[in-house]
Amino acid sequence: MKFIQLKSSLLIVLLAIFAITTEGYAQRGRGMGMQSGNRGFNQAAGQGTGYGNYLCASIPNLTNEQTAKIEDLRLKHFSEQQTFHNELGELRARRRTLCSSNASINQLDDNSDAMTTLRNKMMKKRDRYRKEVRALLTQDQQVYFDANSGHGRMGHGIQQGRSGRGKGMGMNAGRGRGQRNW
Repeated sequence: MKFIQLKSSLLIVLLAIFAITTEGYAQRGRGMGMQSGNRGFNQAAGQGTGYGNYLCASIPNLTNEQTAKIEDLRLKHFSEQQTFHNELGELRARRRTLCSSNASINQLDDNSDAMTTLRNKMMKKRDRYRKEVRALLTQDQQVYFDANSGHGRMGHGIQQGRSGRGKGMGMNAGRGRGQRNW
């Protein structure tokens, strides 16, 4: 009889432990591996892979002059992109308002066209910025830049606002939102 009680008690304890640990993994939160506050990079028991120093932080053999010129271009580019992002946020808010009201389809279409036009401007500015940076580099640096820029690889993995994976071990293996690549 005592053996059956012991076996039942052990089974209940194991089930409780299993339920608690499973519940912990099912919850989304700010544990290791999730986005850490306002810093915008993925935290995962070590260095995350969100926003790096900037686009050209890891290009080898940059001179001080190149670094200064690239920094000037970067600041100018980021301020332009910030303006675009603010306008895009306003258009998104307007779209939500139009979708939840009795607005006509033409108003929604006009808002969508404005968003598309703005995104095109952003893309053209980003391409122009990358070309200007590339023009400042030597041929060897250009090869490195071309191989590593875009697709979230320069600056320790700029994630362009999408979900990315952090380096190291942690809950959810470093999943979180990365900083935007403006």
